[in-house]
Amino acid sequence: MLTSSQILKLTLYGLALWLIAALLIKFGRPLGAFEGTMGVVSYLVAVPISILFVPIAGRIAGLEAHQLLSGATVSVVAAVLCDGIGLNWGSALYGGPGSSLAPAAGWLLWGVGVSLAYGFWRSQQALKPS
Repeated sequence: MLTSSQILKLTLYGLALWLIAALLIKFGRPLGAFEGTMGVVSYLVAVPISILFVPIAGRIAGLEAHQLLSGATVSVVAAVLCDGIGLNWGSALYGGPGSSLAPAAGWLLWGVGVSLAYGFWRSQQALKPS
């Protein structure tokens, strides 16, 4: 179980990460950061960044190892809900509509998936019998 304080901290962390990711998309799209060879590089770079997201969330909210998946999930939920609204009704934050928005959104979902997968793995490791 997460406390109300932990949930609040994780939600705020998720909102901060959402804004950072939206701005990365806004400024990366004109550079072609999510397409072709640069897209591959962006996906690869997203892996260590997405993995770091989990222990940082743990430190911010004072989580134990078995709580990391729950913590990552709370942060991701806050961010993904904002992305769902923002990509549809506030695309200017992501650099506006256009064909390059889909690959950028794919990159975003990739990072979310990596974070949740890592949080799941860490939580499972913590729950293994000694």
